[in-house]
Amino acid sequence: MQTKRFSDALKNALIKMSSDPVEVAGFFRQLNSLYAKFEVPVALRATLLKPYLNDKAKLIVARLDPSLADKYESVKEAILREFKTTLSYLLNKFKTTTKDSNETYILYGSKLMTVLT
Repeated sequence: MQTKRFSDALKNALIKMSSDPVEVAGFFRQLNSLYAKFEVPVALRATLLKPYLNDKAKLIVARLDPSLADKYESVKEAILREFKTTLSYLLNKFKTTTKDSNETYILYGSKLMTVLT
C-alpha cells in the first residue's frame, strides 16, 4: 500500500532516465530531491527507482548481487560508475559542448549548467 502511494507521487513528477551520461547525474539529483520531498523510506527507494531506468541501467541492476540491487545507494553508485560520469568526462563534455543553431541561449545555458552540476 505504501509503495503504491509513493509510486503514484513519483509518476507525476519524474521522467524516464536518459541514456546521455551527463543527464544521468541530473536524474539522480532530481530523484533524491523528490525522495526527500515525499519523505520516501530508504527501504523503498531502489524499488521505486527501477521503472524509471533506461535499458542500459536495467541491465546494470540485473547484474548486481541481489543483496545490493535492493539498496538504493548501491544501485545509484553502480549506474553512475557504468555511465562513466567522472569529473574528467564532465569537464571534457563542458569544454566541447556547443550551441546548436536551432537552440536558444537559455536552452544552451541550461545544457551547460547540467554538465556543471
